[in-house]
Amino acid sequence: MTWFTLHLEELLVQALRQGSIPKHLALVMDGNRRFAKKHNISIARGHMLGAEVMEKNLEFCYMCGVRVVTIYAFSTENFKRSKNEVDKLMELFKLYLSSISERGGVLDRYGVAIRVLGRLELLDPDMLSVIQRITDLTRDNGDKIFNVCLSYTSRDEIASAMRQTVADCKIPVEANKFRSDVNVGRSMAIDPQNITTETLTNRMLTADNPPLDLLIRTSGTRRLSDFLLWQCHQGTRVLFLETLWPDFGRWQLFSAIREWQQGKQKLMSEKTKKELLRQSVRAVLDRVPAIINHHCGTSESIQKDISGLCRVPEHLSVILSLQKGDDALKKLMGQVAELAAWSICARISTLSVYEKSGSLKSFIPALHQVVTSALSSYHRLSPLEQPVVRIFDPHHGIYYPSPAQSASKISNSSSINLLLLSASDGRETLVDLTKSLAEMSQSGKLPPDDISIELIDAKLSDIISQPPQSISALIDIGQSSNGCKGTFVNLSRASPIFRLVKPEPDFLFIVGPYINLDGYPPWHIRLTEIFCTGEKCSSTTVRNKAVKYRTFLRGLYQYAGADMRFGSMETKAPQYLKMIKKLEALQKEVCISSTIGLACIAAYKKLNDYYTLATNQRWSHSGVATICDPRMNINVFNSLWPSSTEEVKRNRVKQQFHDVFIQYRDRQYYLDEEKRDAEADLPQLPIEPDSDDDLYISHSINQEPEWKRWLVEPRPGPATDILKYWAAKQYQYPIIAAIARDHLAIPATSAPSERVFSNGADIFTKKRNRLSPETLRYLLCLRDWGHILEVEESEAEDADDEREE
Repeated sequence: MTWFTLHLEELLVQALRQGSIPKHLALVMDGNRRFAKKHNISIARGHMLGAEVMEKNLEFCYMCGVRVVTIYAFSTENFKRSKNEVDKLMELFKLYLSSISERGGVLDRYGVAIRVLGRLELLDPDMLSVIQRITDLTRDNGDKIFNVCLSYTSRDEIASAMRQTVADCKIPVEANKFRSDVNVGRSMAIDPQNITTETLTNRMLTADNPPLDLLIRTSGTRRLSDFLLWQCHQGTRVLFLETLWPDFGRWQLFSAIREWQQGKQKLMSEKTKKELLRQSVRAVLDRVPAIINHHCGTSESIQKDISGLCRVPEHLSVILSLQKGDDALKKLMGQVAELAAWSICARISTLSVYEKSGSLKSFIPALHQVVTSALSSYHRLSPLEQPVVRIFDPHHGIYYPSPAQSASKISNSSSINLLLLSASDGRETLVDLTKSLAEMSQSGKLPPDDISIELIDAKLSDIISQPPQSISALIDIGQSSNGCKGTFVNLSRASPIFRLVKPEPDFLFIVGPYINLDGYPPWHIRLTEIFCTGEKCSSTTVRNKAVKYRTFLRGLYQYAGADMRFGSMETKAPQYLKMIKKLEALQKEVCISSTIGLACIAAYKKLNDYYTLATNQRWSHSGVATICDPRMNINVFNSLWPSSTEEVKRNRVKQQFHDVFIQYRDRQYYLDEEKRDAEADLPQLPIEPDSDDDLYISHSINQEPEWKRWLVEPRPGPATDILKYWAAKQYQYPIIAAIARDHLAIPATSAPSERVFSNGADIFTKKRNRLSPETLRYLLCLRDWGHILEVEESEAEDADDEREE
């Protein structure tokens, strides 16, 4: 078997060497924990298997001729994981890095120098000593490089490069604490006006590496997750693969590199021609829903299509290209208009369109007219009832309907913000910001050390949403194009329109055969879910490339089903699904009639009922959560929509809250009846199936005005402890307390279910006969909020006593 494996590896290497080889390849090794869970092994074992696969793939890359390999080993966000897991990972890094760096190891055999990139000051002294030793050991190995991104995020890297550049404008840099191979500073300061894209590139952690050719991420996650945002800005092929990292062997790596070669060579083989034929058929099918919807009230049809989605993006971004031809601009505007119409029907509030050359920015009034016409055909409302379209152009202004139009429209309809982006809004914007910061630093207004991710983020958000004072050029365009009546508006940070624009897109839509960001602004896409249509186009069909409705819908379904895991954080809806899956797994390990088994059934039923209810109702989760949050106030909506003409919007949020209240009230009535019927057949459980089924009955509270009383309830302010607040208010506002528990993720649903699962291991072993039913009831926290912290403290004390025994 070993002989066969070696010869197969040689054949694969020789096959790849017949074509171009990526000079710089990056890997996001994702899926170790899920692999461990899938194969019922420990997480530590999953990480060890991932390290073994990394060593084999690393050797395969250097055999093929790859010069630089960069891996995403550990993000600064990963420090949020449990201390036990972080410690084990660090020990694994020490063993793995030492092993491959030894004489005769992979790096020594192929002449590779190792570099550890990131915020090394966050690592412990033992880890730093290992890093220093292995970098010294491999420094003179050869011209090939192995970059290990440890305690790293790309935003941190960009901020560091900007900070160093600003410092270089005053004094030379003396050292670089972000790299393990410390470089001595430069000998001359630079002029802020001479700062260019190359200036920042030369101060990135990968400054002396070739451009990034290929980035591969395993496990099916379709995000960059704050990795090499600057490097994969343009010309980089990005592959998101479904394979979990421990399963990602040489054959999978060979296939990925081969796919990159085919894209680079633009081969038109018979296989490609067949693929184009299949896509032509698919394109015809894509037009069928559009034709049907065109004749039957498209707005209602789209809303019906998305009714089953648990979430839609608040900010959708799409990368389009201006094709050749006399009517190219007209077709591009038509595509933007369709996307805007679909988006507003899908309740997407912001649509950003990236077109590299920025051609749309010169025809904003005409674009506004085209989009408005498309919306009228979709919604079939009177002109005064049509959705309002605001077109944003970073660095300039916001094209807005004339005051007479907007005053009547806003009171009757929703709106959409259309943000136009181009290549000048990407790296060039970061360069311009660096120049401004350097000038402020030279004048003594800003110390270089104050340049942080938060500062850069705020400044870039202002650039996107807040135009500068001079907008005369755009006003001239607005007055002279097609007689379209509109106004370019300059905004302040206090403007409600300013707060409606979310700079970071939730979902990025790419039309084409593969993922290429093509100069898209890098800063705001660190956590953006990316979708590629995968449609291959020949030179004769590229002019017809466009987003079809069925493809648009397919993208929304991918976004709704994506597992949003950010470091150790997850979004609310997947958390409920995760708890349900955990409870299902736990039920397989216990007797259903046991105390923990009955607890599983009760918690599972509550979660499932709520999740079903939430997905079937189309209320605004964020609006309801804001009203339930004691740290906020209903007046926040008065600040968001201060105009008297926007009263409809304020009332809409209140109505959504009232609808949720009615749903919860009716659900409690139903559960009460179900519970009374079940009590005749089931034994009394040590816990209640639901958290507050009979609170409003047992305390004889008048429920109907409860939601109105809450709207005028004085709010204690931003420093309020939500848990303690609702523990005291749950009897005064029982139904709203239930709403708050679900919408604010207060420990009453997902957290108790997590406790059922996490405490299961203890109950199966030492505590099986020592945990009383009453203590278990408190652990589950399905009724009383006030016991949560007390139970956690008592359990911690019990654990300490057991260790002493």
